[in-house]
Amino acid sequence: MANGPKAEALLQRVESRLRLASLTRAIYGCSLIALGLACAAVLAVRLLGLVDSAGQRPEWLLFLPAIAVLLAFLTHKRVVRQMAARQIDQHAGTNDLFLTLATLDSSAGEYQPLVAFSAETTAESIEPAAVVPFRVRRPVLHLMSVLTVFVLLLVFVPQLDPFGKLEAVEQTRKAKHELSLIARTARERRDDLDKKTLVATERREAIEQEIAKMLSNFRQMKPQQRESNSKVLGSHRSDLNDQWKMVSTDQLRQMLSQQVSSQQFGGERAQKMNDWLKDLQQGDTTSLQNEMNDMKETAEAMLNAKSPEERKQLANQLRRKLQDMKRFSSEKATSPELASALDRAMKALEAAAQAAENGESMDPEMAEQAAEALRESLQQAAGELKEMASNAQDMQRLEEALDALRRAESLNKNG
Repeated sequence: MANGPKAEALLQRVESRLRLASLTRAIYGCSLIALGLACAAVLAVRLLGLVDSAGQRPEWLLFLPAIAVLLAFLTHKRVVRQMAARQIDQHAGTNDLFLTLATLDSSAGEYQPLVAFSAETTAESIEPAAVVPFRVRRPVLHLMSVLTVFVLLLVFVPQLDPFGKLEAVEQTRKAKHELSLIARTARERRDDLDKKTLVATERREAIEQEIAKMLSNFRQMKPQQRESNSKVLGSHRSDLNDQWKMVSTDQLRQMLSQQVSSQQFGGERAQKMNDWLKDLQQGDTTSLQNEMNDMKETAEAMLNAKSPEERKQLANQLRRKLQDMKRFSSEKATSPELASALDRAMKALEAAAQAAENGESMDPEMAEQAAEALRESLQQAAGELKEMASNAQDMQRLEEALDALRRAESLNKNG
């Protein structure tokens, strides 16, 4: 038997309000639990140093409401029609009238029309809001109070590090950033050196063409044509001077002007640097490149060594080689770029050596970054030496051409 429209509407509205009340109570409870756990988490993280500042991301707070609502939806008490009817009966004191009405479809008897009529008449005087009132002030105050405590904890609880964990994490983070910067700087400098190599190749071709043209003009000159010869020689001098200005730098001139000591003071390492300087002044980097290749091989052997003793021994060998090359770059080659590359290689070496010694305890990402930074820095240093030798060779070639030009001008002047 169908219920009357007023009684049916009352049952539906009360049932809806009960469902909403059940869900909001669950949200309230889950929110209190979530905020309480969040307060405890803030205290634990800040006072025990469990998470570093990079890991304390405020956007995680946005998940608190979502988690509370999800848990409330999953755990809130489900409302059925009989519960709404019982709530109406309790409020109106109708002695299970509406509960009986809600179960009429599953019962039989001649009293059904009487129950339906009585419920329809009674429903006119019952307000759903009075049956299931919504009281939100106190729960909201509770939530706001706990939320205020949570915010105060976030703002005022200091970050402590009783176990030194955060300091270690911060040092690792800075070291990884520095290693990444070393590798990137070395790659960018190598790209710049590659471009300079192309420019130097074109410049060298122009120098050789100018010298070949000058020598050809020398052979065609006639002693009696002094004025004409002087103009040709002046033109060559202007062109060679332009090329010389393009190649010459204060650092290059300082390196080329250094005297190679013939005395054997200072031992084998000092003599080795003298030999490097002599070769570099002549535009020959064979000995220097051999040294760089030896350093690269030592670095790879250190990175792939099986025992800590072998790693330490190879790291010490590479450290001495880098120190010798650094001293050469500062005292002999006078190249800030080479010195910077070697400084970065030394930093990468220390990190790589530490990674090799610590083995599995070292962050694998940091160990890989240290190895990459070391390789890139050594590659850059080799490129710096190659550029210096190329410039020295061009300078030497231009000096020889200018010297020949001066002799030609003297001969032309003196007849």
